[in-house]
Amino acid sequence: MKLDLPRAKSAVLIALTALVLTGCAGDPSDPLRDSVRNSRVGAPGEPERTASLMRVADATARSGDLASAASLYRRAHLLNEVNSAPLIGLGNALSGLGAHEQAAEAFRKAIKAQHADPDALQNENADALHGLGNALIALDQPRAAIDQFEAVLKIKNAVQTRTYNGIGVAHDMLGDHETAQAFYRTGLKDKSDSLSLRNNLGLSLALARKFDEAIEILRRVAADTRAGSRNRLNLALVYGLSGNNTAAGEVARLDLDEPAVRRNLLYYRTLRALNDPKATLDAVGAGGIAPKGFTGESSIGG
Repeated sequence: MKLDLPRAKSAVLIALTALVLTGCAGDPSDPLRDSVRNSRVGAPGEPERTASLMRVADATARSGDLASAASLYRRAHLLNEVNSAPLIGLGNALSGLGAHEQAAEAFRKAIKAQHADPDALQNENADALHGLGNALIALDQPRAAIDQFEAVLKIKNAVQTRTYNGIGVAHDMLGDHETAQAFYRTGLKDKSDSLSLRNNLGLSLALARKFDEAIEILRRVAADTRAGSRNRLNLALVYGLSGNNTAAGEVARLDLDEPAVRRNLLYYRTLRALNDPKATLDAVGAGGIAPKGFTGESSIGG
């Protein structure tokens, strides 16, 4: 039987799709925009209104309503345009919505706002740079993303675990798996229980064809009580790439029906025959916050 590669590829990409909400950002022709703008500069109670809007926006983002959260962050920004926090929140919400170009622009504005605000906090600067790095990864610009992550690494007292994760993903996208693995391992020294760092280290090892070590790491990740279907399907993928179709099928059946399992097994076999590192990376898939098999840690809502 001739393999329908596009259909098989579609099946595995669906199985590995990042857990990213879809939709659109708040309406740019928001009817409340003018009234908010009229009261934003120098108005009595401005800090209180901004803080109140930010609390509601953060809670809305945590609830999963990212489109409404984005609208609220925009309003908070209009009240105080030199405050970077609303722009960072907006960038995170837009990233969650898959609007990565708009998210990158929000993060760039946040970085500029910090230069205009003498009271900008270091952790906010790190959040903006990190958010921009993630957006650039989603836009398939790993070299530009690395520049942002490296800037975060220079900030004293910033929590760097997520930065090691992001810069590792960027290096994996560039095919520099050895450097990527070094960053994941550095992050694990600070946070040994990080599911995303362990997941990404395992995938990076698989991309480097170090299947035994990759499988050992991903087996422990999949067994973690916090693991989800994406983690288990990553393990199935690596079993398949290593040639162990039996184990790949057993793991895939935990989350997929039998027709989907068969399609995935056919696709794993095709990838092995191609023996093409770029095709293997494409199987993990580029999209969302990171390549689809890779995982990141959201900073939405703090």
